[in-house]
Amino acid sequence: MKEFNYITNHEIACHSLDNAMILVKTLMDEDYVVMLSKEEQLYVVNYIWSPNCADRNDVVFTSRENFEDYIFNKEND
Repeated sequence: MKEFNYITNHEIACHSLDNAMILVKTLMDEDYVVMLSKEEQLYVVNYIWSPNCADRNDVVFTSRENFEDYIFNKEND
């Protein structure tokens, strides 16, 4: 059985907020959980598929550094 991933490694950058919002809506309609952020002059859409219809409870929102530290320490135990 494939292990479910709680963080996303998928992102798309858009110059336009309107285009980012179209992308967000499309992904959510297809059961992806989506995070929209602004980085410098770009809108960044991160996404991950959810087995429970785009349910935010299927993902973990934390800093990548904290999560990577947790995974690193877990692997070294």
